Amino acid sequence: AEAVYRQALAADADHVQTLCNLALLLETTLDADALPTAAEEDKAEADRLYARAVALRPQDVDVLYQRALFLKNIREDYPGAVELFERILEIEPREPTTLVNFALLLQHTFDEPERAAGMFERALALDPAETSDEERLSLLYNYGQLLESA
Repeated sequence: AEAVYRQALAADADHVQTLCNLALLLETTLDADALPTAAEEDKAEADRLYARAVALRPQDVDVLYQRALFLKNIREDYPGAVELFERILEIEPREPTTLVNFALLLQHTFDEPERAAGMFERALALDPAETSDEERLSLLYNYGQLLESA
């Protein structure tokens, strides 16, 4: 798959979906047993690919979300993830997955339970038709955890 993505990018270096797909492939195939430099090179390339995709589509919620998760989960660049979550919510204030992931980041990484609760409450206020059953269950569970710890 990697070779096909690279070939596609050689033909069209600005194809956003291919940029994101290759970045995701590199991100998800990081080998814990590989040499540390190889894993870091893959992370760095994935970072460049996501950054290029965001530069090409700065208002694309899906592209911003993929980069935000990469920054949060792989790079542990929490301020960078916050910035992207905030941008997403400026564009699409009712994006449930972003609200929940942003709330979890605020709760667990920044110890901002009040702000996290606000994100959870915004997500809970959405019409149930706007979220999947799995998203609602996750939301209710995580919001409950926050309330119990308060």
